Amino acid sequence: MADLLSLPQPDTSLDDDQSLGDITFNGIPFVELHDRAMDFANVLDFIYPKTLPLVRTTHLDADDLMGIVRFAGKYLIDDLKDWAVMELSENHLILPHDSSSKYYLDRHYSSPDFCVRVIQFARECSLPGFLPFAFYALATEDWDRRQPEDILSLDQLSMEDRHRIQYGRILLTKAVVEKGCQRPEYGIAREFCPSAGCRKGHDISQWTSPGVVWNELLLHPIEELEMRIGYQNGLFCDDCIDEMQNEAQVVRDDLVSRFSEFFKLE
Repeated sequence: MADLLSLPQPDTSLDDDQSLGDITFNGIPFVELHDRAMDFANVLDFIYPKTLPLVRTTHLDADDLMGIVRFAGKYLIDDLKDWAVMELSENHLILPHDSSSKYYLDRHYSSPDFCVRVIQFARECSLPGFLPFAFYALATEDWDRRQPEDILSLDQLSMEDRHRIQYGRILLTKAVVEKGCQRPEYGIAREFCPSAGCRKGHDISQWTSPGVVWNELLLHPIEELEMRIGYQNGLFCDDCIDEMQNEAQVVRDDLVSRFSEFFKLE
């Protein structure tokens, strides 16, 4: 039993300047761990005084919570891990079943390095639900406007994941063209409405910059569709507006449901 509970001793075959074997604290051998000090500190805030619901957590950002999930998973603190995953899901990261994503895409996922960290975290902690939108954000990034260090952040991904980004972008664009090219609100299909005063299909120039809107749909389809879901236009009758909003929601949900297919995550 004594051997079972004893700490492994550092390798004393190394030179003094390479070994921690002669370092003790109150007679206990010093053991070097590779956990981040900040993750350990954040976990301690929950362990003492064991009042998880009362701990202040508003200061924790996505990276802090991802660190807590890693640490709690490693040391089997299941309740804390589950709480941190829930916090990430509700307030920081996007899951495929979320009904809206534009806010987080604009706020958090606009950083390529953040998206890369999310992918690494999701793979390391076996949380595949966080992968699809991270790949989507990288695939729809406007790299021409990015700094070299942003582009270099992709080097942290495997070659397979970088291929997923490129291949997924092609499949996503193809699906957007198939879904969107017949929509009258993007100024392509002329579908006329018989209701008096409704301009649907009568004068596509009345729609807000159809060329710009179509370009945005191709570049950032989910953000554009979510914007259209809540869009009001006095040039159309109520029935046409409702139909456009409902169809935008259907197209948006269909595209998101196919992210795993596009980016070969299944």
